[in-house]
Amino acid sequence: MKKVLATLVAVVMLVSLFSLVSHAEYMGRCFDGAFLTNNAEANTHVPTSEEKDVKNDAHAGDVGNIYGLGYSYIHVQGWLTDDDEFEDIGFQVNDGEITWGKGTYDSNIIGLTGGTYALRFNFNITIIEGDVKVTFYEKLKSGDAKEAHAFTYVNKEPDPNEKKFSNVAILDNGGGAIGTWLNTKNDTAYVEFTTAGAFKGISLGVYWASNPNVPNGPKADWKFELFKFEYNVENTLAQNPVKTKTVTSSADNDPAFKFDFGEEMPAGTYIAKFTITNPDKSEVFVVNGEESSKNPYLVLPKIDNPDDSKFTYYNDPFNIVLNAEAVDGAFFLANPEDTAAPAKSIIDESKYDVSYKINKDNATNWANGNINGIDVTYFFKVEDDGLAVAVRGIGLKDGEYVQLNFNPGNYLWEVPGQFISVVLGENLKVMQHNHKNGLLADDNPGGADITD
Repeated sequence: MKKVLATLVAVVMLVSLFSLVSHAEYMGRCFDGAFLTNNAEANTHVPTSEEKDVKNDAHAGDVGNIYGLGYSYIHVQGWLTDDDEFEDIGFQVNDGEITWGKGTYDSNIIGLTGGTYALRFNFNITIIEGDVKVTFYEKLKSGDAKEAHAFTYVNKEPDPNEKKFSNVAILDNGGGAIGTWLNTKNDTAYVEFTTAGAFKGISLGVYWASNPNVPNGPKADWKFELFKFEYNVENTLAQNPVKTKTVTSSADNDPAFKFDFGEEMPAGTYIAKFTITNPDKSEVFVVNGEESSKNPYLVLPKIDNPDDSKFTYYNDPFNIVLNAEAVDGAFFLANPEDTAAPAKSIIDESKYDVSYKINKDNATNWANGNINGIDVTYFFKVEDDGLAVAVRGIGLKDGEYVQLNFNPGNYLWEVPGQFISVVLGENLKVMQHNHKNGLLADDNPGGADITD
């Protein structure tokens, strides 16, 4: 598949999993790491080969099902910053008591991410059975607890009769770097992919967005759209998306993007499209004592060298995470080749009540012969003043026709019915007849041409 790339201007920014949580006052968080471990001693380090990195998943809010992996702890490390003065960091498992004493002072992170106050955290969380939610809190100077972040995990034996789903990314634990910009220069990015199994949600491990509190731009309005692939990219994007989600971001990863579809998308080829919808919005901010006009932006997590046969991008390559069905072998498959889309039908099927299809599986010609590749669909809608009918004929040759039989006056058993024949040829012809009579003004019983 041909990869389409757009060249964008890159800027230097910190490559950390930093994000903001929506509150009345500024709050930020940074995960240096999150991993599954059996090491009971909390210490800051990069996960070893015996540990499982779940940093992006914890940051996005869902670690997934970890049953049977053999780990005892989830280790988390990083920092929280806030404009509200806070004195400690704690965590809560499900609805239990908050465990405090997890925050430590570090002058090096003061102001690093925009907050006035900051504390580090570095501790283990014991893994328990069931559906589990872990919530992080700040203890404010007033004594109140302020929620800062939460993530979930599942640790229970799956129902053998249920499909098994887990997070599957284009690049596992990838996309932590800033890369795919959506702004006034280019407002859209999409990726075409093909799956071997079903999936029922999508998330981003992290993303970056303009933050009016820093300030580096207005809040970014953007949308995600999922399209079912049909024939080629151009035709697919001209269809209505099967899933859509709109987002207003206040800052990096605020709110975290995790979209549960509420149903399974069957295996097949799709396009995931991200669009910033207010790129031209302009606000004036005071930066270092000078006024500066800025626009919103959205940045998707960058990955390098994705498999061209499996992932076709517009804009720079970026990472996505699907809540995907467990399959034998690879979940992502090679994309199909583009093909020409058939001519668009002039029949709007949604305007009709019912349709009936006739083809070689259920019908013959007048001589009881095979109608071969002919496929005719009749569409009907009952209206106050009559019957609306549409006919789609595929595979018909010049001179062949399809018919509708009407029964005006309810005399069908006394006299032959009245036919409408649609005759195909160089010019379309519509005939009304019953093989014995034409219209009152037409002496030809073979059929009155009522084409207008």
